[in-house]
Amino acid sequence: MSDTHLLEISSLSVAFRIDGENVEVTHGVDLHVDEGEVVALVGESGSGKSVTAMSVTDLLPPNALRSGSIRFAGEELLTASEERIRKLRGDDVAMIFQEPMTALNPVYTIGTHLVEAIRCHRDITREAALAEATGLLEQVGLPEPAAMLGRYPHEISGGQRQRAMIAMAISARPRLLIADEPTTALDVTVQAGILDLLLRLRTELGMAILIITHDMGVVADVADRVVVMQHGLVVDRGTTDHIFYDSSQTYTRDLLEAVPDLSAVAMTRSGAVAATGEAPTLEVAGLRIEYRTGWRRAPFVAVDDVSFTVGDGELVGLVGESGSGKSTIGRAVLGLTPIQAGSARVVGTEIVGVRRQDLRLMRRTVSVVFQDPGSSLNPRVPIGRTITDPLRWNRIERDERVLRKTAEDLLESVKIPREWADRYPHELSGGQRQRVSIARAISTRPRFMVADEPTSALDVSVQASVLDLLQELQRSMGFSCLFISHDLAVVERIASRVIVLRKGEIVEQGTASDILRAPREPYTQALIAAVPVPDPRRQRVRRAERLAAAGRRS
Repeated sequence: MSDTHLLEISSLSVAFRIDGENVEVTHGVDLHVDEGEVVALVGESGSGKSVTAMSVTDLLPPNALRSGSIRFAGEELLTASEERIRKLRGDDVAMIFQEPMTALNPVYTIGTHLVEAIRCHRDITREAALAEATGLLEQVGLPEPAAMLGRYPHEISGGQRQRAMIAMAISARPRLLIADEPTTALDVTVQAGILDLLLRLRTELGMAILIITHDMGVVADVADRVVVMQHGLVVDRGTTDHIFYDSSQTYTRDLLEAVPDLSAVAMTRSGAVAATGEAPTLEVAGLRIEYRTGWRRAPFVAVDDVSFTVGDGELVGLVGESGSGKSTIGRAVLGLTPIQAGSARVVGTEIVGVRRQDLRLMRRTVSVVFQDPGSSLNPRVPIGRTITDPLRWNRIERDERVLRKTAEDLLESVKIPREWADRYPHELSGGQRQRVSIARAISTRPRFMVADEPTSALDVSVQASVLDLLQELQRSMGFSCLFISHDLAVVERIASRVIVLRKGEIVEQGTASDILRAPREPYTQALIAAVPVPDPRRQRVRRAERLAAAGRRS
């Protein structure tokens, strides 16, 4: 390596002091990023990708121990003062975190977040910062950016929160942007727009990007070079074309083979489970959901006149852009969001006007996997207890010895060591936390499950195993599932039917093969065209076609 690299990491090892012992999680990592270059850091959950990235600006917890060298523009960072590192953050190096709900302060509006970020690095008035914040939100594709400034993180969708975080990250025009799963929570069309935006900023500002992702389609779309990590070690590296076509590393080939590819999935999808013919587990008719937006203001209609069913033992995919109403419908059918009109019947119980006692009984037979595991797991409770808490709450099991074994068995079923039952959520990676959420959801052997982006935080190999697990559980337990996802390749693999939403309304619905192979509606066609495929050569052609089509429309 030479001093010409913008970022130069040499022999970096990171350990954590736990119970008086140093537990090393990365071992002698070497990588570099040049000016204006996009480097993808890939590997399974827990491989050390995020730890390596957060080491650059010293965002690791106090018990972290770093050794080796990290140089930015020739300056050694491991020995730099805290004041120097604080100035480096945002000005020269910015970071987009994986889980926007936990990275954004829930008591501050989006506008407050942005204004604070802008004024922290530049001496400008609040009014000027607000004007710039509006422009940034427009730049990252958020609708009604001026109104968005006054909203709180919980009032917007997961994808919208991620875009707000990206706006904060680029507000100071950094030389290096570290993007930790920047498109995890985004639907495919917004993901395509965000990737276009990042590449444009790279060109306009000469900004380098270190992107951490498990989405090999994203890697094929934007990366110049790829670094592959496994168990804290760099096991492969090279140009994107080399990694995809010529790599001889078994681990790299296994990662690529685990990637679902919408354009290459066989028409016969053995994983999909159709309805049994019994009465539907979920019946939704004329559903309308509104949110108040302020005193004497018309309510915002999030879902309007939506009707569909989920048959007994059936898995139905619910897809659409961020903010289209997917998660709102999922929460509503669980009784977590008020319904203004229509009907939602779940496992024989009408949700609209339901008594509290009946709702409690219904929830013994339903479960949910939330999109953001960082905010849905109690940070003060060990994961083993978290998994079995539904059994306690519903008085299904009270023997603590039985509950302990159940927790350990469930952990193993989602590929987490059973001896981790006493660990806390902050000790796990984002993907591992999501697997804990899935284990909790299946603990009660539900009849109906709402899975809200259950694989969005998982690397491709674990994603494949989790999908296999859901299919196996569905066959053995016979539960129905409303599967909410922006990953159309995953939906095609696992769902028997697909419902496409746009702005709270159903655009079209039908079998997965019909909707995803021969869509009738232009909106669905645009969704499918925006999906990046894990093949650099094909993706370059698809990107050129998509940009040409966008140019014609404009």
